[in-house]
Amino acid sequence: DESGLVLAKAMTTGSLQSPAFRIGDTGVSANGFEATADGEVETPIFRIEKTPQHDGLRLIDGNGFIGFDFGIEVEADPQPADAAAKVGPNYGGQLTALKRSLANPLHQFVGIVLIGDSITWGASATGMEADQPRSQSLLDRRNNGTSPSWANLLHQYLGRDYFESGVTASAWPGSPNGTAIFQYGRTEDVFPDGELFAFTGAWARQSVPAAVYGVTHNGTVPAAGVVPSIAFETTGYGFTLVFTARADGAAYEVVVDGVSAGEFSTNAATLGVAAGSGFTAAHTFASFKHAAKVEIRGLVGGTPAVLALEAIRVDRKLRLTNQGICGTNTHTWVGWLLADALQEGDGFAFVQLGTNDRGRNASGTTPAKWSDFYKNMDRIIGTLTEQEIEPVVLGSCAAVDGDAANMSRIRSVLHRFAYDKGIDFIDQFAATRMDAAGYMSPDKIHPNDAGHRRMFENIFNRIEGM
Repeated sequence: DESGLVLAKAMTTGSLQSPAFRIGDTGVSANGFEATADGEVETPIFRIEKTPQHDGLRLIDGNGFIGFDFGIEVEADPQPADAAAKVGPNYGGQLTALKRSLANPLHQFVGIVLIGDSITWGASATGMEADQPRSQSLLDRRNNGTSPSWANLLHQYLGRDYFESGVTASAWPGSPNGTAIFQYGRTEDVFPDGELFAFTGAWARQSVPAAVYGVTHNGTVPAAGVVPSIAFETTGYGFTLVFTARADGAAYEVVVDGVSAGEFSTNAATLGVAAGSGFTAAHTFASFKHAAKVEIRGLVGGTPAVLALEAIRVDRKLRLTNQGICGTNTHTWVGWLLADALQEGDGFAFVQLGTNDRGRNASGTTPAKWSDFYKNMDRIIGTLTEQEIEPVVLGSCAAVDGDAANMSRIRSVLHRFAYDKGIDFIDQFAATRMDAAGYMSPDKIHPNDAGHRRMFENIFNRIEGM
């Protein structure tokens, strides 16, 4: 509680308990940490948070964190800016940015690329495709989009919950089989008012039964003086303006990132149409925009006029590309895969590598130096950020083969890297370590169906904040 740990039982039972967590009979270890009914322990070793009902051990919520192989480390009251940048595994805010982009109806295009090995590919999931022959290239055979791998569960959840549409699946160009690209879409009509927009000038609503929402948001353009404008941020390739054409309809200018994209009109006579509702004007950007600042400005025409807006229509698209390539490691990705695996429109990347880096150095041949693995990750993430792609780092599942100990070290390096670089970290090792025998396939390296689902659920919980 607020004063610390409470002795719950006689020490002969080896149990210490607080409202949010319990140290079990085996002590503070992967098998000893247990979550109580009201508590939350996201991994066996770190991220213990208070719940809305209780104030438990507040290492994370109190601006600190627990490390891995190097013991326990707690920061002492850092400044708020530092705390915001490095709180628990959410070190950079990339997952928050992804959630906001998925939920923002003005974000026209959300592109996600998965960078990984056979575990991302979907190996050992029921109903998977054949993965041979292969050569660690983007032209290798791909899995299907229906086997219960964590990657397939991820694209299905995102498409269902945020786009409410069926999937369009396609192969990676040149790959002989399988699917790698999954797209979902829906059209959003966003009424041009509210917290997503900024306004200047005079604006007022008017009842127009035939308009998209039965009302227009009207900007009054004076004969001279301050003109009305509406500004918003979007991603993607453009938007469509839905407006009511009027006899006194105003002309307007579209400005994208400070550069004029042209002048247009809502005046019925200028358009050569009868006055009425539901008219549209498509505005397409010259290229994909990661975060375009759009402004629609009324233009003075010598007489008062009205810019009657009904909606900002956004043809939203989600594209998830699974670039899980069997047998690859960080050296493979740095050496020849990464540059060609990225597409225009990719805005987020989930990077899950390391299983095949055990026992390898930067050249991919000799026993690993953890500093080489760190440097390879730095080069991969650097390439992503240079292209304005928000990275998320994932530690892979808890392999229990003959090199299991190095999987723990890989996870520790990834956590330290994510913390150092300010990147959100999803720990799939900890998520599967508690029941590794139940989550792993007979080869002890790849997850079975239950393991794939556990990994997906871990990602789901991080995106949704659960």
